[in-house]
Amino acid sequence: MPDLIQILLRHLGTGQPVHDWCQDETRLGLKTLTGKIITLRGVKPQGIVGWSRDNFYLYGVVEPLSGESFFGEFSHLDHFCFQQFLNLFSQAIGFRLNLIQMDNGSFHKSLDLKWPDNIIPIFQPPSSPELNPIERLFLITRSDGGLKPYLESLKPGDFVWNRLILLIQSD
Repeated sequence: MPDLIQILLRHLGTGQPVHDWCQDETRLGLKTLTGKIITLRGVKPQGIVGWSRDNFYLYGVVEPLSGESFFGEFSHLDHFCFQQFLNLFSQAIGFRLNLIQMDNGSFHKSLDLKWPDNIIPIFQPPSSPELNPIERLFLITRSDGGLKPYLESLKPGDFVWNRLILLIQSD
């Protein structure tokens, strides 16, 4: 606790704003999508289904007020990958005080995590995804009728990806 007080004293009162981020993660690329095939009457369609087992986790933070975002692609959903994400994010944002709102995932609260000095976690109440705006973006990525088929070819920074980020700022 004394470390947290020292961090707050270093950042607060400097005239620099405190940035409020929302964090979440999602898994992409796990399953091949199947659809309907149009054939002649009486002809049975032949569809090859190859269940792909290649997948990855997309970790992301978004600042809803400015639309600024940071995303990272990782192999697992665990505290090792989350630590790497925190380190990359901390380096990318530089010396600013950042509050990150996140769910109560066990890896978010791992005792092995070393929180960077410029990041302070805020844990939202259990079972309340509606409090986290980035959940809307990841909800779209998981819906079969939505943008899921297209997201696997997108990279953070692409025009379409940036347009998706704007969705979480609406409302």
